[in-house]
Amino acid sequence: MNASPAPHTLVIDAFLPDDLHGRLLAFALARKAAFKPTSVRNGRHDVIDHAVRQSLRCDGGLGPFEEAFTAAVHARLPELCDGLGIAPFVIAKTELELAAHGDGGFYKVHFDTFTQDARLAADTDRAVSAVYYFYRQPKGFSGGELQLHRFGGGLAEKLEPRDNRLVSFASIAPHEVLPIACPSGQLEDYRFAVNCWLHRARGQ
Repeated sequence: MNASPAPHTLVIDAFLPDDLHGRLLAFALARKAAFKPTSVRNGRHDVIDHAVRQSLRCDGGLGPFEEAFTAAVHARLPELCDGLGIAPFVIAKTELELAAHGDGGFYKVHFDTFTQDARLAADTDRAVSAVYYFYRQPKGFSGGELQLHRFGGGLAEKLEPRDNRLVSFASIAPHEVLPIACPSGQLEDYRFAVNCWLHRARGQ
């Protein structure tokens, strides 16, 4: 039996200019009180399920950095589509989430695309997923790798969450966040990430 194909990934190191990277980190560290438990989609609703996902999400997202980050990702769309083997498309919607993983954080295997009731509630589909990693130096955590699985089961690839790195993949690809150890337990030592989803219009 032939192995199922592995999802394509595209890794871009030094994704943001140093100045923007530094200011984004300072912004995240200053927003400690705004980080709340993340949720997962259940039907048409978002629910908190610590058996599936343990991390924090920043209320208000990227704030003043949303426009610059969105522009940086959009500028790479041709490269992303080519690297992931996805037909070029017009971006109909962009979702951004500022997240932080601390000691014991993880996210079990899931897909970023919505199905059934959740998909019926929208008129666009997530096509490209991208995760931008950043954190304070020296690194105060270990683990937290992004692990992508072969379609139909089986390990495909484990990617290190390096500082100022963007990892992208097709939103239909099964993936997970491996557990993180952060001995200090302090937000300053967490692994921060901007989760980004680029949508295409339904039927495009």
